[in-house]
Amino acid sequence: MKDDEEIEKIRQPAPSFSRLPEVVLDHLVPFLKWSSRRSLSQVNSRFRGHFLPFLVEGNSLSVKGQVFVDVGDRNQQTVSFLSEFYTIRCEMDDEIAVEWTLKMESGMRTVVHTHYDRDVEKSKTESILISSSDYLKKKLKWILEKYRFKRIHLGVPGLSHLFNSYNHKIHEIGVSDEVEYLQLAERLCPKKLVLFQPMQLGSKRGKFNLKKFPQLEELRLYGVALDLDQLVESKVVKVQADTLENDIKLKHAKKIIQNWKSGRLNYKEIQISCGPYRIPTRVPYNFWSDLSDESTDGYYDNVVNAHHKTGSFRYSSRTLLFVPWDDGIEPSLWCF
Repeated sequence: MKDDEEIEKIRQPAPSFSRLPEVVLDHLVPFLKWSSRRSLSQVNSRFRGHFLPFLVEGNSLSVKGQVFVDVGDRNQQTVSFLSEFYTIRCEMDDEIAVEWTLKMESGMRTVVHTHYDRDVEKSKTESILISSSDYLKKKLKWILEKYRFKRIHLGVPGLSHLFNSYNHKIHEIGVSDEVEYLQLAERLCPKKLVLFQPMQLGSKRGKFNLKKFPQLEELRLYGVALDLDQLVESKVVKVQADTLENDIKLKHAKKIIQNWKSGRLNYKEIQISCGPYRIPTRVPYNFWSDLSDESTDGYYDNVVNAHHKTGSFRYSSRTLLFVPWDDGIEPSLWCF
């Protein structure tokens, strides 16, 4: 099967669709899944011309993989050998997905291509003669030339150059904090950013600067330090982080509370937790005092904002948490 047919192999829809007028087709497009647009594009030449341009955007693209040295037995001797494992997954919508899994074990390289179409799954396996890394880059290059995606996750180093000509806006990107990927994320201007530590030792890590992402609304950091001075001045309304550059200061907690209380930011969730769990004491936030890292204290308070919504804040030197009340019901302290 040719590459450009792998994702677009379809089932023919009912012929009655072919009589729909153009104005109806125009109004249908925003409400149709990728799979429905794909099916309609095959009704006739008029439908193909109308729906084909809307088949270039998928939901998500993810690339994962690892290279490691494995140990096994050969001719009654213990030997070590290089193993590779990569996966490219394109999800066009919640029904259609295509996956390429590349493996190298004991010197044998194979690719397993799997096509998911609703409840139907089809797979084929073939040997490849080039390196898994070269095949990965070749396949990814073809995908990026043909499609664009709302969400992109890159868990393999050395792929950023393949996006040099990729100028489409995205909603979410997940990458390591290597210099090349921080620059890529900055250029693509996502609303949601996920950063994590690189898998390979010796990677050239950069310093995350939140000021370079003024459009960001959601941030998740895993092993990447968060600058709270930048966070409290940003427009981020949902954040998860497990690493901080410095202790949380009272000024950070009160600035975030003020952002919420004034209605400047409608925070959805804040989970900044880098230390052991401490049972907080209910104290009005105006009376909170600064805490040192050695302190066993922790405070919490419920704050109503300008839009009459209530949220619960919890603060210690290594923890800053916020959760909004759901339907006016106070959340449990043990659940946020």
